[in-house]
Amino acid sequence: MTADALDTVEPRLVVHCFRAWDTSGSEETYISPESAFVQSCVDLCADGQQSACFIESSLPETAALGILPAAFIDGHPACRELLCYSLRRFVAVEEVAVHGAGSLFPSTEAWVAHTHEVMSAITDLALWVHRPCYSLHTKPAMLRGACNGRAGTLVRMLLARFCRNRRWHACNALLETPASAILERFESFMSSFEGRLGARKSQLDGTMEQPRLEDLVLFSYAQTLVVIPDSLAPWKAGTAGMARLKRFHADLAQQLCLHRTGSVPRRRRLSFNINELQQCPVLGSKPEGSARDRTSQGSKVQAQTSSGSATGNSSSNNGNNNHSNVAEGDLIPASQRRTNTILVVWWLASFGAFFVWSRRQGAR
Repeated sequence: MTADALDTVEPRLVVHCFRAWDTSGSEETYISPESAFVQSCVDLCADGQQSACFIESSLPETAALGILPAAFIDGHPACRELLCYSLRRFVAVEEVAVHGAGSLFPSTEAWVAHTHEVMSAITDLALWVHRPCYSLHTKPAMLRGACNGRAGTLVRMLLARFCRNRRWHACNALLETPASAILERFESFMSSFEGRLGARKSQLDGTMEQPRLEDLVLFSYAQTLVVIPDSLAPWKAGTAGMARLKRFHADLAQQLCLHRTGSVPRRRRLSFNINELQQCPVLGSKPEGSARDRTSQGSKVQAQTSSGSATGNSSSNNGNNNHSNVAEGDLIPASQRRTNTILVVWWLASFGAFFVWSRRQGAR
């Protein structure tokens, strides 16, 4: 659903997102696992195309909503963490409604947290820390996202600055963790997940009726990793863990495609209890104010600049993620102040250059 349809349908979920693109500029390349998670949840819903509207931004961060994707849920602003939390809650409630509380696979919540912890580390390592991948895959894809939006020079400069900051945060977060340890943990995790997936299938006689929450979380990370060329990746080509991840990604991508086209029964319509969301803390984050404050202030929502893990649930080893702290009562977030400073400097430089040029023309 595009913004053109807003005149006839009032969506419950309006997602503001930034899309990166491949070299051809015709297919989206997921750099943000959160974006992949939001899209997957919408695809599963019976009325996903009617209840959700995606509005593309030329920058991956806005002053009002923070780092994208972010959304308005029933007219209430929701930062990235709150958006992903609300969708995780929706999927979990649906699992209980479909399978019953007793049929849920044990320790699902703990496994989802473990998935975040392992996959966020290898995603940051590959996309932002590993220089070949960052220079030849991540950053060009981000810049093509701005170019597809017909962005000007200033927007591309701001996007390049965002990429540098994001890389700096990722490098700091993984400073004391060697790449070999991250890759070994990923291999062990994928081996365990394959066994867990086999146990789930055996309980359902070899069939998978609906993707579970833990599947969607892992799939969101897989969307960002499987498209990285082997020549640019920090892991060796043909590793067992990456082979398992690619098989899982291909199977679930096919299943989600069937859901998107309506070929299989889908979940019920998107629904959110905004009162509960306002009272619930954002999992794994250190918000600048309570969820109630952010959803009641509209355009005064504080910007979140955390480089937290995918789908808004930061793990314990990401506790050093940096946030843009805004003093209480200050209505201008740090990201907006940075943007204003760049605009002022650009205007002064342009005016100064024009003044010098005019004086030289007059002297001739």
